[in-house]
Amino acid sequence: MRNSSGISIETLVLVAVWKQPFIFQGCFRVSSQSNEKKVINFLFRCEYNDSLAKETIPDEFLPDSYQFTHLYTDESSINLNAEFSGFEDTLYVLKYALHQTLWSMLSNSKHRHVSIDDMAMKALYKKIEPILYHTGQWEKLEEDIGFAASIDFCPQEQTGKRAIEVLFNGLKRP
Repeated sequence: MRNSSGISIETLVLVAVWKQPFIFQGCFRVSSQSNEKKVINFLFRCEYNDSLAKETIPDEFLPDSYQFTHLYTDESSINLNAEFSGFEDTLYVLKYALHQTLWSMLSNSKHRHVSIDDMAMKALYKKIEPILYHTGQWEKLEEDIGFAASIDFCPQEQTGKRAIEVLFNGLKRP
């Protein structure tokens, strides 16, 4: 495997719409924890749909309730219907990172209710584009543009290690 020591996934939530289906837009920055430092960024749009969740998400992680509708690397759009070894496990890891960030955001009560259209989202992306490539911690950005949190993922199982490999390959078949 390319990276057996683990990764850090920083999640920046730029948009959160708290009406069913809940909609979240933002960025993931995945960085290796090995000596060979690798970083890859993903922009995402994700819907959370659970008939029991009326105003917020539960603390229990329910991966089937999260559905990525858009996922991009720096270079291209990711085919969310891809079927190859490790792809679903990789989406699971990203869903978990998003869930942990959202739960942290709700626990810290730092979210604000804001709506945004496509033009505003493009303008916001232009604002954050330089930040995507900055090496600092995203948690410091929440005052200006969103809420951020980071989790470490150090898999011992082969499926988790494969998920890391797929992440660093831009969610494309290795």
